[in-house]
Amino acid sequence: MDKHADIIVHKLAGGAPREGETVSCVVDATRRTNITKNHSSTHILNASSREVLGSWVWQHSAFKEDDHARLDITHHSSLSDSQVRQIEDTANGMIRENLPVSIKYFDRGTAEQKYGFRIYQGGVVPVKSVRIVSIKDRDVEACGGTHVKKTGDIELVKITKTKRIQDGVVRLEFVSGQTAFDYQRRQALDAEKKADENKQREELQRRREENKERARKEIPVLLARVLSGESFESDGITSRDKRCFVASKDRGEYFHLNFGKKVATNDGAAFCGIYQAEKTVRVMVYSGSQSGIDASIIAREVSAILGGSGGGDAGFAQGGGRDTSKIDEAIAKARSMVFG
Repeated sequence: MDKHADIIVHKLAGGAPREGETVSCVVDATRRTNITKNHSSTHILNASSREVLGSWVWQHSAFKEDDHARLDITHHSSLSDSQVRQIEDTANGMIRENLPVSIKYFDRGTAEQKYGFRIYQGGVVPVKSVRIVSIKDRDVEACGGTHVKKTGDIELVKITKTKRIQDGVVRLEFVSGQTAFDYQRRQALDAEKKADENKQREELQRRREENKERARKEIPVLLARVLSGESFESDGITSRDKRCFVASKDRGEYFHLNFGKKVATNDGAAFCGIYQAEKTVRVMVYSGSQSGIDASIIAREVSAILGGSGGGDAGFAQGGGRDTSKIDEAIAKARSMVFG
């Protein structure tokens, strides 16, 4: 079944029936149940919004589908997180109370005298007999939609989003029943994932600070050894004839920037470092004017191996790429270009 404007179109199996032929129809029970819960939830959220925000709250419009719904209410400003929580808590409180939902018919005049014009939350109903849906006097509205017998049948309501759609009108988007439980589960998983990501970021920042402190201590010692022309290889550092190459997981941008720059203050010295920064492999090259090393060539060729690009000049260049599977090849290429 689909609705096109004011026309209800039913889907048939076996072709179009002849005029006067009887057709057997089957109601999609799951879809009907979900829409029923969303419809009753609209009334509950309307009442909850009025209790939390004030008596001026009125239903401006509403929409209900089987997997989502929305309620537009009259209110002077956007809702705060606190107000949204209060509205949702009040609505779920009404659900937990398992209040009876009654449906009665009145002639228009009697309905208006008994309940007032507030029954026309969804607009004036152009009929003589008015169908009144009452949730134990917490909410009373004229309504022709399907509803649960007790509020507890809804089980749960979750407001998924609110926004001010025009002056004086705020939209509440929500889900109910099993869809609300599914939404709640997704929110919990997202929160757990976010917490893990935050923990990883904190751990990464902690390691960076530790590496910075380590670099501050070791740079003066390493610099003296490299610029003295000492040949050595240890802990990811290779030095030969004032040319130094570093490929270490524990040394990041801070080390390479500060150490490389100090090495290149000696005209005959050069530095090349490769390190991984999250999902990218970086290359950084410094060279003294008399070192015989062109930093731009090394950065460009090593970056190409990593699927990226490099730039700079003969004295300083940098680059990198995202193909981490080629890091060993990039290290080998850089090492050979530095030491020959």
